[in-house]
Amino acid sequence: MTATENDVREEYFENEPTGVEVESEDDAGIDRPWDPRSIRVNTKQFSLRNILDLIQD
Repeated sequence: MTATENDVREEYFENEPTGVEVESEDDAGIDRPWDPRSIRVNTKQFSLRNILDLIQD
């Protein structure tokens, strides 16, 4: 089987698949370097109970 642009490559850790898609180095349409002014980061406050529930789920 030959690799094409549409093939999805998966990341591996200790020879086990992680379920994470590996990005190719030649992603079309992505401008680099990114403009830091266009990046938005939001923070949320969680209680310890919320975090434990998220981990269990």
